[in-house]
Amino acid sequence: MDDNSKFTLIAKRILRELRALNETVGANLLAVQKQVEKQTEATHKAEDAVQKEQSLPEAALILNAIESIGRDYRESQRAQDGHHNKTFWVSVVGVMVVAAYTTFTALQWFDLRDNFKVEQRAWVVPFDLSAEPFTGDPIKTIFKVLFKNTGRTPALKTHAWIAATPDLQSIPVTNPEELSGADAMILGPNGIGNTSTQKPYPPEAIQLIKKGVRLYIYGTIWYQDVFGKHHWTQFCYYPGTDLKGFGPCPIHNTCDDCGTTK
Repeated sequence: MDDNSKFTLIAKRILRELRALNETVGANLLAVQKQVEKQTEATHKAEDAVQKEQSLPEAALILNAIESIGRDYRESQRAQDGHHNKTFWVSVVGVMVVAAYTTFTALQWFDLRDNFKVEQRAWVVPFDLSAEPFTGDPIKTIFKVLFKNTGRTPALKTHAWIAATPDLQSIPVTNPEELSGADAMILGPNGIGNTSTQKPYPPEAIQLIKKGVRLYIYGTIWYQDVFGKHHWTQFCYYPGTDLKGFGPCPIHNTCDDCGTTK
């Protein structure tokens, strides 16, 4: 056998051994790979179990934290609601106090204003009556009533009306203003005006008065104050037997501020 033949045989043998070795190594590698995969799977399962065990307390902590946050929020809301309620009622009470104070102040102001008007307005009242000789016929007598503005401001549009009657029951409750027929005048503070009976009484009538027969002298004074309010004053008197003193009648002595007509 020559050298080439020997080399060929040796080469074939080496080749067969290499193939056999390759098959053995491949089988071993496959076994190792499967073992590694099994180990890896087992490792993963173990890690998952550990993670699950670890996740339970973490989840519980998270839930507890969420519940705590919820409780804090609800308490905060209740506190805010309570604060808002307190603020609301404080506001309501404040508004009521302000309204009461404003009302009280307004009423005081109205009272002060009304009192000021009452103190400053004109007040016209009769203050003196007299029996005097009639100018056109001295033997006859007329009755004169003097009236005065006792207020602090002028009486505007002042005019009066007067009449006389022996019958007290015939005196009307009110006297129509148009009966005066007199020009209105301004009567300043302490200013004096007068009105007289138009009918002169003869000596015979005066003698009856001196004997005790009553003659009722009555009438009304109208005027306006500087605040624009209209006023009236009624009067009724009868002369005494000496014709110097005058007594008040039981009716027709009042004014608009008294709220009665009598």
